[in-house]
Amino acid sequence: MSDQFEFDAFLAHNSKDKPDVKIIAAKLQEKQSNLELWLDEKEIKGGQTFLLRLQEAITNSRCAVFFIGTEGQGKWQGGLELPILVQKFIDEKAPLIPVLLPGVNDMPKDYKHLFLKTIQWIKFSNIEDSNKLNELFSSIKEPAKAEYSKKVEEYLADDGEISLAESAALEHLQETLKLTDDEARAIRDEKLKPYGEYKKKLDKYKQTFASYLKKGYPLSEKDKDELKKLQESLNIKDENVDKLEKEASEEYKKKLDRYKQTFASYLKKGYRLSEKDKGELKKLQEDLNIKDEDVDKLEKEVKRFFFIAIAVTLPTVAIIVSLLINVSTLKTTTTPIATLTPTTTTTPIATLTPTTTTTPIATLTPTTTTTPISTPTPTTTATPIATPTPKTKLNPFSRVFGFVFNLFRSIFSFVFGVAGFVFNLFHSIFSFVFGVAGIVAIILFFVFILKSNEDSYKPAVEQSEIIQDEPSPDSDISKPKKPFDDGEIFD
Repeated sequence: MSDQFEFDAFLAHNSKDKPDVKIIAAKLQEKQSNLELWLDEKEIKGGQTFLLRLQEAITNSRCAVFFIGTEGQGKWQGGLELPILVQKFIDEKAPLIPVLLPGVNDMPKDYKHLFLKTIQWIKFSNIEDSNKLNELFSSIKEPAKAEYSKKVEEYLADDGEISLAESAALEHLQETLKLTDDEARAIRDEKLKPYGEYKKKLDKYKQTFASYLKKGYPLSEKDKDELKKLQESLNIKDENVDKLEKEASEEYKKKLDRYKQTFASYLKKGYRLSEKDKGELKKLQEDLNIKDEDVDKLEKEVKRFFFIAIAVTLPTVAIIVSLLINVSTLKTTTTPIATLTPTTTTTPIATLTPTTTTTPIATLTPTTTTTPISTPTPTTTATPIATPTPKTKLNPFSRVFGFVFNLFRSIFSFVFGVAGFVFNLFHSIFSFVFGVAGIVAIILFFVFILKSNEDSYKPAVEQSEIIQDEPSPDSDISKPKKPFDDGEIFD
């Protein structure tokens, strides 16, 4: 926003009042040499359109000073400048400063209908009035100071401090706004003052909070109530208190982690700690200001972790050893190959001798027959000879596949073994429970039968008792008994 302004103030005046305006402008620039003020004769150069340049100057001015002299409004001052300045004042909330030059004691009547009469004006009794000059200078510098002050407040809103980067940005803004070092320092000090006072209160609360933490953390309900009262009396914000609580909680967690690591390192020496180790751990607990209940909780947690680790490690090691054994047995064996020699068999050849028969006339001669003689040829059979073959190496894929197969086989065997054990355990428990329940049911059944039989005899007995207790009117019992005679006999 500050880079868009070319002038610090636009000096709107009647040309007849220009001598007084020029004196006031010169005195203002004596106070600050780099103060940029618009004067038409100084700013409009040859060849430029007066009306266009005038509108640009009003737009590029941070504020406007409207001089009112004894001669009243000028042609440009009242006809063009004033409406634009009024509109800028309304739209952009740009400061508009009415100045009554010497000789003017009140707002002229031709300005009465305008809102200028509602704005606080500056009245010069004479052109050398230093007090009014200072007042005008401060009014001109006020927009720049307000912009700088707003930026300082923005930087302080986060943590109440101005960082190095923010300080560099403020220096650049100070140069752009043409603020002196004293003006910028005064603004920063003014804005930092409430933050400084608040910081002192916050430091006091922090010290008190730290003293309560020495008693132990977490804080007791009584300590929390007392700190709450202190917070209200010092008017400390809840977010600052929450931040302190969070910092304290994180610090205490770090202490717990340190004690936990130390305790675990002592456990590695042996599950049962020596008296020396216990003494060192007790000293560490006191140095870190950790409560006994938190220490007990940590030690139980670490011991439980060690127990679980051992319970998991032992079967895991057993599985790994089993797998290594299985992998080591995965080797190639030598299979004998039988080399067979073909069997040569000689088939016997039958040799036939022709039969000669002579038939004499009328004479019978015995017939001689020659039988073929079979000559066997011995059969030669080859015996298989085991010829060893060289070992063949398994490819890496086969080894990996075999390892994975054995791994899953071992895992499944372990899982199913545990599942079988659990099933048998529950089966035994259920069998015992149901057996006991059956015995109890049988006992209750017999008790019920006996109770029923006992109750079945009660009505007859009670009825007989009732009949005996209620004698009839004609019975002898209802009559008064007479004294027994001496000779009366009872059957």
